[in-house]
Amino acid sequence: VSGEGEETIVELVRAVTAGGGAKEFKKVTGMSFRDGGAVVSTGPRMKIDDLDSLPMPGRHMEDMALYNLNIEVPGKGKLPAVNLMTSRGCPFDCNFCATPVNWGRKVRGHSPDRVIAEIELCVERYGAEVVWFYDDTLNYNPKRLETICEMMIERKLNVNWFCEVRVDALERKLFDKMVEAGLYHVGFGVESANARICQDIIHKKATLKQAMDVIDWSNEAGIIANPFFVFSHPTETWEEAKETLEFAESLEGKAMRSMAILHVYPNTQLWNRAVAEGKIPDDFTWTKEDPRILELPEAQGRVPLYMDKLTWFQISTIIFRFSESALKVSLFSKIMKAVKRINSLKMFWQYFVMGLALVKLKVGRMFG
Repeated sequence: VSGEGEETIVELVRAVTAGGGAKEFKKVTGMSFRDGGAVVSTGPRMKIDDLDSLPMPGRHMEDMALYNLNIEVPGKGKLPAVNLMTSRGCPFDCNFCATPVNWGRKVRGHSPDRVIAEIELCVERYGAEVVWFYDDTLNYNPKRLETICEMMIERKLNVNWFCEVRVDALERKLFDKMVEAGLYHVGFGVESANARICQDIIHKKATLKQAMDVIDWSNEAGIIANPFFVFSHPTETWEEAKETLEFAESLEGKAMRSMAILHVYPNTQLWNRAVAEGKIPDDFTWTKEDPRILELPEAQGRVPLYMDKLTWFQISTIIFRFSESALKVSLFSKIMKAVKRINSLKMFWQYFVMGLALVKLKVGRMFG
């Protein structure tokens, strides 16, 4: 099942229970299946405009205790949590993002009443004290979010919640309302501290000042600000990457900070560019299963990394410096664990170079 699956899965189950084979499956749009060894796709299904027409997730059909989702809230310890996704789609134009590909550029959201009803159900039935909003941009419609916050306050839901926002669509008045309603952690994409990379390559118009405003507001309110950074953009030079790295390091004590090395997802602008540049191997397939090395998620996974101007040595240096600055962890022990899982010459070379980068970083700090 591809795309939004609520309607597709119902039709598929009906086709299966009716004993239908390939002939019946071909009538169900929004899916792919194998027929005699060949992959058959039935075409895309239309997006669901009215999300309120969908039933709430069937949490009652599962033993929620098995999920054991507990999230740390500063000053309160680990609390029982649930996740909610209240909207689909993204109108923005970031070159690497798969959200517009998967969900469309038109943003469709649950009504505030529906959002509050689901939160109340999770609080009453499952004892939820934390809500993790999965929306790509919870403040895509500031007025909608303001209404949700006002309803949370009026109904005294007293839940702690975190979300991701666009800093260029967030004003101080709304931010304060979010905090009053229980916001304790706000994530947002900075991506790069270099204006050329942000504006010309990523196509992101948010500014560093807007990001710093949200960080300052968060510090004043006593909540967590978590800016995201991405490295190895098309044409990004080592000097431009260091500009971002040094900016991220300057936020120590002010923000949590998260990072990733740029990955290439299907049908994004970045994917099309990578294909045109010959950066995707001819034999690449999404059906091949690769071992995940969980010790170093920044550089692993089946999704291909985008590498252009930055060398693997430079990328490794970024990973180590960022990890030690933002995460306060040494990656030496993780590398040692990862080495035990090496299963190819390419992987050996990657970790050999990473080791050299780590040694250089450590020696440089020892001798100033």
